Amino acid sequence: MIAIGNFNARSPIWHSRTTTAKGRGLLNYHNAHDDITILGPTESTFYGPIGLSDVLDIAILKSISLIAQRSAEYDGSTAHNPITLDLGRRQGCEGTFTRRFTDWGPFRQ
Repeated sequence: MIAIGNFNARSPIWHSRTTTAKGRGLLNYHNAHDDITILGPTESTFYGPIGLSDVLDIAILKSISLIAQRSAEYDGSTAHNPITLDLGRRQGCEGTFTRRFTDWGPFRQ
């Protein structure tokens, strides 16, 4: 299972600036389950209205044994940066992959 998104569960463990109650709860759940991995990018995923940035979007993996690399890339369209999760690739590995972006315009209407 893979879940990626804005869980509003902040913890410095996955690169947020602060810790919230949801973050403590998720960390406690993580500590009680050996098959859970929580990944946050080192880059900010959210830019607030007064310029404060933080990592709100994280990836939660359950029973995934592949190497996972994650990053956030600023695209300028919203206050949230999308997370890219790359599973199974090793640094220096040959091969290509296709990056796809969702056009959220139709869904906003």
